[in-house]
This record gives sequence, C-alpha cells and structure tokens, in this order.
Amino acid sequence: MSVFEMSRGTAGLVLTAAALAAPLAAGSAAHAVVTPTLQVAMTGSVLGVANTASVGCRQVAHATLKNPDGSPVSAGTVDFFSHLNGQAGNVVGSVPVNNGTAEISWLPDAPGTHVISAMYHDGGTDYQPVAGSITINAVNLGGACL
Repeated sequence: MSVFEMSRGTAGLVLTAAALAAPLAAGSAAHAVVTPTLQVAMTGSVLGVANTASVGCRQVAHATLKNPDGSPVSAGTVDFFSHLNGQAGNVVGSVPVNNGTAEISWLPDAPGTHVISAMYHDGGTDYQPVAGSITINAVNLGGACL
C-alpha cells in the first residue's frame, strides 16, 4: 500500500491555483442567457379578423423578435413550419433575423386549419430558443385571391 505525500508548500500552491480557477469557472457559468419575445403575424389576401386565407394565394408569415428591454433582436435565424390539422407538417423555410424581424412567403395548399409556427435560434449560447405560432383558416375560393 502506498501513501501519497505532499509538502505543505506544494499543497499551498495547489489550493491557490484551485482558488484562482474557481472564479473563472463561476464567471463563465454565470453568463446570462437572454430570452427574447417572439410574435407571429400573417399578411396576405383575404386575411382579416378571422385569419382566413384563400388556398393557393400568397401569404407572408412575419416573426417579430424583441429583447427583454424592447430593443430588436439583431442576429439569429427563424425556422418556419406549416402544419395542417390532422396531417403531417412541413418546413416552409429558414430566414435570418434582420433588425428584429424575419418573414417568409407561404401558400396554403389545402383548405382547413393550418398552424404556422416560427422557431427562433441564434446558433450560440447568448439567446434562448423561443417559438410562436398563428392559426390560419384556408378556404377554397376556386383560385380567387382577393
């Protein structure tokens, strides 16, 4: 059986090094992660109070991102998804955030209740990913876009 021995001077150096390293580790762990707000809106033909859209008519999904202090988020990406109630969803696309906004075109391809979702991420550790959605009722007007 072997016994590990350390001189008092060596022990002091080890403890000093550990004490100096602790604040550095604590400082990086204490990095605050920002949780922005995300609001999703839609513009396009026929949209109104009931959020109704025409099948086959161009709509634009808008994601607005703000920091907790109200300033616009300046970096990151928003991924947009479309999900028709009772059916599988699909990716609409990914758009970079520019001055707190990201927007993408979307065409409802079938009548029914669609949920358009937006998911924000910055690819780093500064911002917490957040998501939001809007529900759109698509109706078939025979290709008419009002």
